[in-house]
Formats: sequence, structure tokens, C-alpha cells
Amino acid sequence: YKYLDPSRQEIRLLILAPGTADEPVRGTLRHVGLLEDPYPAYETVSYVWGDPTNRRAILLDGQERMVPASSKEVLRRMRYPDRERVLWIDAICINQEHPEERGRQVAMMRLIYSSAVTNLIWLGEDEGTTGTAVESIQAIYDEVRTETNNFSDFTFTICDRQGRRQFSDTGLTTTAYDPSALLTYFSSSWFTRVWVVQEAALAPKSIFYRGDHATPLEDVLRVASWLFYKQRFLPWTTNHTGLNNAAILSNSADDECGIDNVRNRLLPDMRIFILGFLDSLQDFGAYELKDHVYGLLGLFQKFARTKDLPPGLTPDYVCSLGTTLARASRFATEERGDLEMLRFVSHLPSDGQGEGEAHIPSWVPYWHRRTDVPGEPAGLEILSHKQFFKADEGRGMQLSAEDPERPTVLSLRGFQFQTVKSVAPVVMGKSWESVKEMKELMTVLDGFFDENMVVGDGQNEDEIRGATLTFELDWSSWSRLSRPDAAVRYRAFASYLAETADERLPEPGEGANEAVADFQSAMRNAVRNRRVFVTAEGKAGVGPQMMREGDAVVVLFGCRWPVVLREVEGGWEMVGLGYVFGEMDGEAV
Repeated sequence: YKYLDPSRQEIRLLILAPGTADEPVRGTLRHVGLLEDPYPAYETVSYVWGDPTNRRAILLDGQERMVPASSKEVLRRMRYPDRERVLWIDAICINQEHPEERGRQVAMMRLIYSSAVTNLIWLGEDEGTTGTAVESIQAIYDEVRTETNNFSDFTFTICDRQGRRQFSDTGLTTTAYDPSALLTYFSSSWFTRVWVVQEAALAPKSIFYRGDHATPLEDVLRVASWLFYKQRFLPWTTNHTGLNNAAILSNSADDECGIDNVRNRLLPDMRIFILGFLDSLQDFGAYELKDHVYGLLGLFQKFARTKDLPPGLTPDYVCSLGTTLARASRFATEERGDLEMLRFVSHLPSDGQGEGEAHIPSWVPYWHRRTDVPGEPAGLEILSHKQFFKADEGRGMQLSAEDPERPTVLSLRGFQFQTVKSVAPVVMGKSWESVKEMKELMTVLDGFFDENMVVGDGQNEDEIRGATLTFELDWSSWSRLSRPDAAVRYRAFASYLAETADERLPEPGEGANEAVADFQSAMRNAVRNRRVFVTAEGKAGVGPQMMREGDAVVVLFGCRWPVVLREVEGGWEMVGLGYVFGEMDGEAV
């Protein structure tokens, strides 16, 4: 590999020689400066590397070169039989053995993909069902076109005005589809990788290839979003990773109908922060864990409408995983001007045991870890759209400038207002539909409250318990509960458990037991894989599973929730966010 000149925004293009069947894959590399006008028309390739140690030989500039086996296969399929094809493909056009070049080229991904003519997406070989899957996609696509007024109503049919996905109260009208073939199509590992999101979102045009079948990106992604919208009537779609990820991908990759693109057009002054991408793409995978940050920088540039990357986000494959995640988290905090980032901090007993995890600061979310790993508490997405709480009374964040000597330390202002006196066992491993297990859980929690909680003058004990065990939230309607309503639901739940002969709890919407189902659902989201606790003053709360007696409960200015910290030599460690009854609206301030 010859040196790429950063001042010219140089990249390498692969001039892929023609070939058919099993003829050797041959090509030459050419340097091109993207600041030059004109530069050659080229196409990008989006695919999945797979195991990078599985390598095969191709002929490059007349010499044998070992490349990932998946790269060789996609080049074999994409080459023309009778003429050259000009491509940009990362495994070959970037010197992967040179970390500095790799970082510089990754920083150019927005320019590389947006400057291409077409993005060629390789999903893999046809397993015999792709033809049926493509026919199914077309049939559903035609239904969507009809039901959404030629897609003009599509975005705000599948999403509400806040951009949250919503669900239909009817199923599909067409029957001309094959569920098995569709699921096979969306089972391609391409739909699971974080890099592919920005590759599809940045390119001016993308085409899916599976075997010999080509399908426009918009057709596939809109069908995936429609199936997600209709999933309550399509049980075969539920929890299918590829299908759900395709729906998420459509937010930014569907230029016409994706919610991120629509909001960018309708609300040009509204910022889409990098925190949203770190969150929404956390369950996508990456072989290199730092790419959970670097693999979405092009998206950030696109929606922040900037060509430049701030220093904290410049790709650096030499630094540690902890430093990479910390820099991204600090930037996310500085960009928003608040501490919303802290609601993604979740510590598990296994922390620090994974690859590169030994030096991840306590205040940094594990952006590289899936959100559905065993022991992970329910997410707090409900808090991202509405300002339910203001434990800091709305005070602005007071964040000190980064100390070059301690770049992984976050210096904030706040104060301690409570100390944890007692903690209940972690609420985990429950079958939340089982009446028997719910009785056992409530026996433990009520016993803990009876022994430790102090009920002040004028306070209602049922209000405290009902509000604490649900965070005062109705998770189905995304609204805050009044304390009397929380008490009503708590009493209904306790009475139901005491009187019922049923073995399973009712589902939401089952008539007279709706309050029971609503309380169970809210409690599951609030306390699962968390701990109930009581402070030295007898106040009830819910906090992270790793908290323990003696931890401090503090208000950090810029954070809407109380924060549980642990004093260590030279500072504090973050344990996680907490809820404290009667302290969620600035009372401590």
C-alpha cells in the first residue's frame, strides 16, 4: 500500500477486472483525491466481513493478496463479465494493518459513501427462497403504497409526532406473502452490523443483492417498517432481530420516509444528537468494539450538518476501548448540555470481564454491550421524550473542562442529600405472569418496607409503595401517575394477589383487572434487575442492582434523576440512577 495524502482526501479505488464463474478475482488500486473535480465515478460495497481470520487470495496489482473470504466472494459476484467495475470496498481499499490510516479513512466515511454513485449491499447467496421473499416484499410494498397515499402518509402512520414507533390495530390486507421466505431474507447477518447503517444512510442510492436478485433499499426497509407496525397481528415477526433492525435502519437510511430524515426537513433547526444514535444502534454488532462509536460518526455528521468531527470523536484505533467510550460519552454530554447520557449507565456483576473492559470509567455506558443481556434492567426510554422529573430543580449542568491528565474523569457539581441505609435483594429471575411468583415477590418487598420505611406525617403508605414500585409512571401511556392513582393500582394489585385463584396475571386491557395488569407492567419495568432501598431518613426508593448500604444519593446539576454514587479514593464512582419518593421534583434542592 502506498501512502494516502490526507490533504487531498485521498482514497483508493479498486478497478475490478471482468470475470465469470471461477476465474481468478483480479484488480488494481488507484489513488483518487475526493477534493478533486471531477473524480471517477465509483460504487461502494456494503457487506459483512465475518471472521477476519478466514482469508482468501486475490490478484491485486499483479500480486497475490490475502483478503477476508467474504470480500473475495462479494467481488466475484459484483464484477462484470465483460468490462471493468470501479469499486470502493473497505477491506481492500484501506490498509487494515495501519491503525493511523484506518482512523483517517474511517473519519472520511461520510464523504466516501456520499460521493459514490451507488451503494451495493450484499446480503449473501440465495438459499432457494429469495425469489419468493422478493415477491412477498413487492406485494406488501404495494399494500403500503395504497394505504399511505403513495407513501405521503407513511412516516406519521408508523410513528407518532414525537418519532416513536406505534402499532396498528389491524393486520395486513394482502395474503400474497410467505413468512418463512421473508424471515430468511431478513436473517442475513448484514442486518445485525452497526457499520451498515451509515453506509446505507449516506449513499445517494442503495440496492440490496441476494444471490441474483436485486431490490431497491427503500422497498425493503419500508416493508420491514410496515411489518413492525403490524406486528401485533403477525406473531412470526415478533423479536426477529434482522427484521426489527431493518425497521430501525429505515429511520436514517430511507431518505424520503425515514423519521430522522423527515424531521431534518420539517424541523431544520432541531438537533439530532449523537446520544440518540449511540442508544438506538447499541444492539447492532461490531467485531471491533470501538466501532460502536466510530461506525456511526458519518450519521452524526449527516444529521448534525457538519463536515468536521470534533477532537473527542476523531477515530483512534490505538487508544483503549475505555478511552473511546469515555470520549464519546463526554461529547454526548457536552453536545446536549445535560446529563441525559447517565440514564444509559448500567452496571452488572460481569462488568470489566469482557475484552477491553478493564478500564471503562464508572460513568460511561457500555455502548458496546447489547441491551438484552441477562441481568440488564429495563431501559428508561419513557424518559427520553417527556421531562417527567426534575430532581435538580432544572438547574443547568455544571461540567468542568476535561483535565488532560485525567481524560476519563467527569467533574460535575452537585450535593449529597441521602445515604442508603438498607437494600432489598435484587429483583430478578421472575416469571412476571405467574401469580405464585408475584405473591412471593410482594411478600419480600412489603416485608422490606414494613421493616425499614418511615411514613411521615400526612403521608399515605400505599401512595409511597405504589409510586416507588412504578417510578410514578404509567408505562403504557407514557404519562406520570398521580400518587392517589398509584395507591389505587397498588391496592388493586395487592387485593388481586390475596384473593385470586388464577395461576397467571391478566393481560393489559382485560376488563375489571386492567389496574392489576397496568401495575404489574409498570412494576416490572421499574424494579426488574434493580434494588428497592430505604435511606437513613426512612425514604423509599429504587436504584441500580450494584448499589449497597452506605452509598450516597446525590443531586447532580443537569440530571433529572437522583444519582447513586460510591466514595472511593480520590473521588466517586457512579453506581447508577435512582428513584426516591418525594425527591423527584427538586425538593432536596
